Amino acid sequence: MNKYFNDLNSWNSQVINYLKEYQVIPCQLKETEINLWNSWTPFFRSKNILDFRQIGGTLINENGTFYNCEIMRSAEFMRVVNDKNFKLEF
Repeated sequence: MNKYFNDLNSWNSQVINYLKEYQVIPCQLKETEINLWNSWTPFFRSKNILDFRQIGGTLINENGTFYNCEIMRSAEFMRVVNDKNFKLEF
């Protein structure tokens, strides 16, 4: 389980802290990031920890194409991240 959280933390070191405060994080992601999330989501969903979805809409600018998405904590998220054995590797 820590592997997935470490990968998530490598993607964005603040996402776990944000999810501790907020149920849903709206974000705009590039296609490569969406693919990364799609590779993690089956694990997180199966453990009822996190969920991810594209919600529609795009933004195109000089930095590329970004898609509106949401990252949501699920019922087990707080229990997992507050467990004394939970540790992120930096």
